[in-house]
Order: sequence, then C-alpha cells, then structure tokens
Amino acid sequence: MAKRWYSVSVLSNFEKKIAEQIKTAVADAGLEEEIDEVLVPTEDVIEMRRGKKVTSERRFMPGYVLVHMEMTNRGYHLISSINRVTGFLGPQGRPMPMRDAEVNAILNRVEEGIEAPRNLIRFDIGETVQVTDGPFEGFSGMVEDVDEAHNRLKVT
Repeated sequence: MAKRWYSVSVLSNFEKKIAEQIKTAVADAGLEEEIDEVLVPTEDVIEMRRGKKVTSERRFMPGYVLVHMEMTNRGYHLISSINRVTGFLGPQGRPMPMRDAEVNAILNRVEEGIEAPRNLIRFDIGETVQVTDGPFEGFSGMVEDVDEAHNRLKVT
C-alpha cells in the first residue's frame, strides 16, 4: 500500500503540540516506515500591531494536522488514541486520503509563505488614510496608487 496524505482533525490551537506528540508516538512505536511526515500548514504574514509591521505565523488550516502515512490499523489507532485528536477526515469516520491537487496546493502555499511573507494589510484606491510616521505625520490623504511589491502607497 502506498503512502498518502491524510487530514487529522484536532482541537484548535493545539496543532503544533499534537504534531509533536504524533512524531514522538511514531518514534516510540517504531512506525517510522508507515508514518514519515507530520505537517501543520502555516504561512508567515505581515500585519500591523501598535503601528509597527510584525511578521507572524498563521495557520491556514486551523484544527487540522496533515499526516503522510501508509494507512494501517496500527497507524490509525496510534494517531486516534492521542489526546485532543478528534479523528481522521473522511465519510462516516473512515479515513479518506486527500487528493494530490489539494496536497500540492497546500504544500505550495507553505513554501510560498516561507519564501515571502504574505501582506495582510490591504488598501484600496480612493481609501482615506492617516499618515502615522515620517515628515507628513498627522496628515490624512487619499490612496492614489498601491505598490504591493515594495509595500508603498502613493497618497494625495
């Protein structure tokens, strides 16, 4: 049987901890040949906090951990028995492998997030903004042009 990607439903905000628990349980049980990769899909995003640009990590599939494994009874029961794991994604509780296109899209998004953080700050042309730094601090203006590649606005 070939290894496939499976989505494991877990309690939200515990994804990283559960991924580590899965890795530890796999090593302890000697199932490294059946379960070889555990992934929490995240991306780096740029957001504004207290007037400063901050890069933070954001999960784009909250409540899920991806596992690359050969589906066997031992592997299934090992992962299902971990605390805060609510089960595998699939019809009627049966684990269903993810489609290759879905997996490739997720892995590409993870790679893109590592290479260049995604900007969460969005401005529309015609939007009124307040200048908070620099020689024009305190002035307000209307957005005339948005240069996302350089993270710049042209304001009039």
